[in-house]
Amino acid sequence: MAAKNYITIDDVRDYMRDRTADDHELLTDVAWKDEEISRAMVTAAREFNSIPPFSITVNPNHLPGDTNVFLDGIAVALLRRMHTNDSLNDLSYTAGSVKVDITATRIGHLNRMIAAYDERFQSRAKEIKRAANLRQAFGSIG
Repeated sequence: MAAKNYITIDDVRDYMRDRTADDHELLTDVAWKDEEISRAMVTAAREFNSIPPFSITVNPNHLPGDTNVFLDGIAVALLRRMHTNDSLNDLSYTAGSVKVDITATRIGHLNRMIAAYDERFQSRAKEIKRAANLRQAFGSIG
């Protein structure tokens, strides 16, 4: 059986635990539409391609599936989209003597998740590019 070569929307859903509404206690459906995941794949590819050396690039329609680096990049893009939406709609209210600010709590969780995924993505992407650049250099020297 041949190994899967490219990341699919289903791979992203599995990585983000966004396969069915049962994956979420507070949502009635999946968190992201297929189009949003596709756009996040473009964002991850664009981010990877913006890291030097610029000659080593990926196609967002064919992100390599042999590493989790692109799943981390896609996660960053999806979570940033959710963070932006929550930030624009952030509202706290007081009911009696109790202050409720659910969105701010979620924004805090998103901030930490984004930072963790982004650090992994950036670190691994740079390592991958450095290794590919060295392979290209050795090929031209040898």
